Amino acid sequence: PDLLAATLPSPIAGALVLVAAAVLFRWKRIHPEGPVEGRELLRILRGGVPFLILSVLGTLNVALDTLLIKPLAGEAAAGIYNASQKLILALMILPVAVCDSAFPVWSRESRQAGASRLPLRRILGLLLGAAALAAVILAAFAAPLIRLLYGEAYAGAAPVLRVHALTLAWMYLNLPLATRLLSQGRLRALNLAQAGIVALHAVLVLVLLPRGGVTGAAAATAISEGASLALLGILVAVGPGRAGASGRRNDQ
Repeated sequence: PDLLAATLPSPIAGALVLVAAAVLFRWKRIHPEGPVEGRELLRILRGGVPFLILSVLGTLNVALDTLLIKPLAGEAAAGIYNASQKLILALMILPVAVCDSAFPVWSRESRQAGASRLPLRRILGLLLGAAALAAVILAAFAAPLIRLLYGEAYAGAAPVLRVHALTLAWMYLNLPLATRLLSQGRLRALNLAQAGIVALHAVLVLVLLPRGGVTGAAAATAISEGASLALLGILVAVGPGRAGASGRRNDQ
């Protein structure tokens, strides 16, 4: 039930958006070439399924720790873990903003030859610097920060936050790599990679939580995010190839 509660809102919201878009395209005639016929509408909806899958996998990966900690270690442990995780997720606003700005540029450039206006290396360097600064601050002031925000009852979240701080760099780098793959139309590769990381994350939590408590669960996140960074980095370095070109044609 907890797993369903965590993952259902994402596909439900996506389905509602698809239905609303279908109604507007079909009956309100907002499409530039006139109303969309039924077959064309189904093709458009089918094209959105990979995005829906990606959204569900991303939501599941974020919620996975708490979903497993609560039944295995109790609600108190889950609350301690959440106190640290919420701080880390709040700091993701920076890479999200950067990648949202870079995506349309990269998407246009994926169909053109020439140097990029927003080189991936530059964005990775900037985000790595920001993540390193944030990680040092969080690790150094984890205990007073937790006490200030949550009170003494959550003092146990300080060691978790120190581990999460080390994970921040991987998370900051993973997002632009995933955005780059998405801009190239490589949704299938991205979804397969994300599914593998979610599975690895689950296994690591199940192994490390009994041994290290919630700090072990945070270490599981660090390892899985590091594995994600390596995998996405390889996919970006290899390039689209024939599969990527085919994927771009299908997405268009």
